[in-house]
Amino acid sequence: MELEIGSQTARHRSSTPASQYSRPPKELQPEKLSPYEGKSVRAHRDWTRSAENAFRLAPNTFGTEIAKISYALQFIKGTPYSSWVEKEPSLSEDQLTWEYFRTFLLDLIEDPVNRQLEAMQHYMDSKQGADQSTVSFNSYLMGLESQLDEPYTETQLRNHLWCKLRPEIRGMLSNYQEIPKTRDAIVALATRLESNKRKASTSKPSERDQKRRLPQHDAKSGSRPPASSAATNSRLSEANSTPIQPKGGNKDLTTIQCFNCRQMGHYANNCKEPKKEREIAELASDQYYDPAGNESASP
Repeated sequence: MELEIGSQTARHRSSTPASQYSRPPKELQPEKLSPYEGKSVRAHRDWTRSAENAFRLAPNTFGTEIAKISYALQFIKGTPYSSWVEKEPSLSEDQLTWEYFRTFLLDLIEDPVNRQLEAMQHYMDSKQGADQSTVSFNSYLMGLESQLDEPYTETQLRNHLWCKLRPEIRGMLSNYQEIPKTRDAIVALATRLESNKRKASTSKPSERDQKRRLPQHDAKSGSRPPASSAATNSRLSEANSTPIQPKGGNKDLTTIQCFNCRQMGHYANNCKEPKKEREIAELASDQYYDPAGNESASP
């Protein structure tokens, strides 16, 4: 008889799927929450989101509402902690939920009515900043919307975002044949357009870069950029022409130097020496003659 029972048990085990005897998958270990002191609505929102993310990572560990509250309570400090400890004994078991606990902490920061009015005012006045991306602005709006009691429809959320975007972003979106019909689609397309605009702006040479490519005057060496062909031709023409003595009667010519013979006291048109070609060659090489008798590069 014992042998028969043993054989039946063995057959039962062999017919039972192995998954029923396997261990449950190991849960991820969430990181510890940062200390919570209830300083602002934003700090409350960020802290509760971190706690809720921990609940998702370990659903078996935080399978009950009491487990969630007890875990979060470890990281609460100061007035929020003492206020909850005083409040908890008066609550029924049905009231001990994470949602009630989260709302209780939020109400300690600001009166619910005032909080609603302030959140609504910020929401109505909000506009996308000059350097703010569409993703960042949409995230900001969603934070304000989470504080409002009456939820908006998907169409209202889309229209609100559209009206609050910068005019240039709306203009780029309007250039498409079909304007996105959902809020998420608007954010996705606007993000792509913003990325394309940044790439285009970085690929264009700036005005400063263009100036750097131009030849510059070297102040240390005294050199100048090569003279243009028009300027050279003009100087050659001046060298070939004969200076005309200005009208005005007798004039002191002791300070006048002839550029043909380099002598003082007369103009080149009155020079008795044969005309020389040296001046033409000097001007062609962009040089000039110093009255002191030195030759140097043109300034």
